[in-house]
Amino acid sequence: RFGQLLSYVMQGYVLGKDFLDVSSKERLVSVMAEVEKSCIGREPVSMPQLYVRNAIGRGDYSGLMREHDRLLGRGSQSGVIAEKLGFDYGKNADGSKRISPLALSKPPE
Repeated sequence: RFGQLLSYVMQGYVLGKDFLDVSSKERLVSVMAEVEKSCIGREPVSMPQLYVRNAIGRGDYSGLMREHDRLLGRGSQSGVIAEKLGFDYGKNADGSKRISPLALSKPPE
């Protein structure tokens, strides 16, 4: 649940870049920065980093999604956090283990 929630926050920030108001963006940034500092950087993950905050500060949305994919996984590639903590994202329709988070769909135009 942690991985999926963080994935939704990061995806929502990127997908909402053109329509979220400033307050909503600030709340999402706050969550990502706090998770990076307090969860990813501490035991048991122990991966101190600033990649997420730096990508946000530069307005580098594709860099943020690359870090999302590295940390949490994408498609058939598991993320380093899931591997380190030994979790998955539930089951696929065929009963196999889901190793990457569900993707948010783009909002209608």
